[in-house]
Amino acid sequence: MASTKPPTQSEVSLSEAQNLQQLWLKVRQFIIKAMTDEPITRDEEQSFLEAKSQVSKYLRSLSQKLPADVPLAGDKLQELLRQAISIAHLRSLPKTDRQILANLWHVVFINITRATGYFQMISEGYVPPPRAAKRGTDLKDIRGGGVKITKPKRANPLKSGMFWAILIILGVVAWFFMKK
Repeated sequence: MASTKPPTQSEVSLSEAQNLQQLWLKVRQFIIKAMTDEPITRDEEQSFLEAKSQVSKYLRSLSQKLPADVPLAGDKLQELLRQAISIAHLRSLPKTDRQILANLWHVVFINITRATGYFQMISEGYVPPPRAAKRGTDLKDIRGGGVKITKPKRANPLKSGMFWAILIILGVVAWFFMKK
C-alpha cells in the first residue's frame, strides 16, 4: 500500500497563494461587471460576497507566512473590500471612484502575484538568504546604511617637508637675484 505523503507547509502556502490569486481575478470580474449596465443577478451578488469572504480568509493566513520584505498589500486589499459592499453598490459609485478601485485592485494583484512567486520558489527548494537587521528609515540609513561617506582630506601644505624645502629654495633664489 502506497501512502501519499501530506503536503509540505510550503506547498500548502503556494496553494493558498494561488487560490487567493484566482479569487482576486474573480473579484476583478465583479468590478468590471459593476462598470457595465448589464443586470446583476442575486447569484452574482452572493458569489461576490463569498469571494470577498474567501479573499479575507486567505489574506489572514498568508500574511502570517510571508516575510516582511514580501508585502501582500493587505491594507489596500482590505480597503477595497470594505468599499465594495456589493456589485450594486460599486455600480452606484461615481466613475472616478470606480476607476480608483480598479487601480487599487491592480496594485493588490501585483503584490499577490509577487507573493505567489515567492511561495513557488520556496516550494521548489529555494532557501532565502538570512536577512540583516532591519535598518531605520532615517535619511542616513537609506543612503548608506548609516555609513558616513567622506572625501579624502587634503594634506596641510604647512606640515609638508616638501613645501618647506621648495619655499627655502625659492627664498634662496630670490635673495640671490636681489643681491645681483
